[in-house]
Amino acid sequence: MILFSEPRRDFDILKEAVEDGRLSETRIDESVRRILALKEVLGLHGSQPPTIVSDKDRDIFQKTSREISERALTVVRDRDNALPLGNIKEKRILSYHLRGDPAENVDGFDHLLRERGAEVTAFTEQDVGKFPRNLDLSEYDLILINVVFTPSWGTGRIRPAGNYMRDVWSLIASHHPGLVIVSYGSPYISYEMPHVPAVINAYSPDESTQNAVLRLLTGKIKATGRSPVDLNAPYVFKALEGLRYNQ
Repeated sequence: MILFSEPRRDFDILKEAVEDGRLSETRIDESVRRILALKEVLGLHGSQPPTIVSDKDRDIFQKTSREISERALTVVRDRDNALPLGNIKEKRILSYHLRGDPAENVDGFDHLLRERGAEVTAFTEQDVGKFPRNLDLSEYDLILINVVFTPSWGTGRIRPAGNYMRDVWSLIASHHPGLVIVSYGSPYISYEMPHVPAVINAYSPDESTQNAVLRLLTGKIKATGRSPVDLNAPYVFKALEGLRYNQ
């Protein structure tokens, strides 16, 4: 596997590895055959056009995507039994979008809420300084913090950090009874924000997942997913001994 490839440099490295016996041509051929075989399966080999997906297959793919999205949803925390929210028609919702990269977002989720009759006021992490400090949060039936944080190139950073967190913490510190965080990427948000009473892990910002989250919030489905990480393990603190790994 070659990471962060520079073709000219990497070709010379592979050539040198073959010449000094660290890499065999047979091993290279195996990798090439695997790539070519996958291209053939996907219809990417040669000059022939890609296979057209039939309506039947498209329906199957959409159904599968919907089922996976719904089964993956995880209610990590619901201390006050606030979920599900039930009917959101005519509910006033403050929707705050916290995005690691604005290009990866669930901005369309606000439209889904409005389609069901909710009155939505939206903010994003780019509204730093525009968030009204004297905003009366009691006017809202629900405060929804939508978090889309996926590993960023080169760093793998999935921790929300920036001036925008002042706005996020002001929402959390309000102790609003209808505060819910939905993470569409990192499963560690409940660790970063331990005082939030209700946290849902959704794992992906795709359209199927957004619709699944809406069905979960409104009580159409139940969350059956399990968290892929255990935030209570494997490290424990022991006095005078520092951190130890639990086998």
